[in-house]
Amino acid sequence: MSLDVVVSANGGTIEGTVTDSQGKPAAYTAVLAIPLAEQRARRELYRQNTTDEHGHFSLRGLNPGKYEMLAFEELPGLPDDIRKPNLLAPYEDRGVDVQVEEGSRRSLALIVIPADAD
Repeated sequence: MSLDVVVSANGGTIEGTVTDSQGKPAAYTAVLAIPLAEQRARRELYRQNTTDEHGHFSLRGLNPGKYEMLAFEELPGLPDDIRKPNLLAPYEDRGVDVQVEEGSRRSLALIVIPADAD
């Protein structure tokens, strides 16, 4: 049995913009970085931030791995509920998958999921 442990202060960064379906900036929306299915039990891998008034976001210090990026006009459930296994399942086809490497910097464009999209 083998265990690899990587300790680094050089996490990855994902930044970008969120727009609505008409291409207008989505200000003050929640942006989530959700680990892919095999890592969902690792609570420390989840990240969340809010866009600014221009729809820009930045998530820094991400551990290397694969994430699904989602943007919500209004989070489903309570803020800590994003870690519940099935809460985000209905929205997974609306996210963007991204691979984060140590020290990498990725730029994404996301489309916000409206509050009435369930």
